[in-house]
Amino acid sequence: MGLRCAIIEDDKMFVQLLKKLISSRDDIEIIAEFTDGMEALENLEKLDLDLIFLDVQMPSLSGLELINNLNEVPNVIMISSNKEYGVEAFEHNVVDYLLKPISLTRFNQAIEKVLIRLKGTRPVLTNPDVIFIKKDGCLNRVLFKDINYIEAFGDYVIVHTVDDDYKVHTTMKSIEQKLSISEFVRVHRSFIIRLDKVSSIEEDIIQINKKLIPVGRSYKNQLYERLNIL
Repeated sequence: MGLRCAIIEDDKMFVQLLKKLISSRDDIEIIAEFTDGMEALENLEKLDLDLIFLDVQMPSLSGLELINNLNEVPNVIMISSNKEYGVEAFEHNVVDYLLKPISLTRFNQAIEKVLIRLKGTRPVLTNPDVIFIKKDGCLNRVLFKDINYIEAFGDYVIVHTVDDDYKVHTTMKSIEQKLSISEFVRVHRSFIIRLDKVSSIEEDIIQINKKLIPVGRSYKNQLYERLNIL
């Protein structure tokens, strides 16, 4: 699964350079672009990102101010033409601080740091076939094989199983990290499915039992890579 990223940068020429660097890899997908810090603040937490490329100096809200105002901060590679913000940036737990212009070698070093950090934060599953979900004050043992699909619902996530539905106050990213990556795949900003529950796929609509689930454009490739197609 590739890194889902956003670019937050007001220099259009540098954005093109950054896109060229990103296109040199096959494990990064650009989900959104913003040229204004306030616009980014209003939209970032809706996107479920792994990484943001963030300029320090921007209109309306600086990169450091943006980090301070986010409730959930993805991995950040901060970008600047000025060295003086580096210390403060690392105090905000950014993964790396890149000075313009950026070489391909330096860019790849930063991406590898992100991948290492993500690998380190992924939980080790002591029982990879089971997840425990709280409902009515009780922890319920739910087998992965009994989950049909998972759906985002505002600030909650609903786990739909063969026997029951469980509404949990969490994020899709958080629950995705707890699932077996061989059995589940994200197909939309609001949906994770269990692959062996799919009845059919037609015109980017997945059917699981009687539920019709859309396939998001940015998730389509990773879904089809996981399907055993004849």
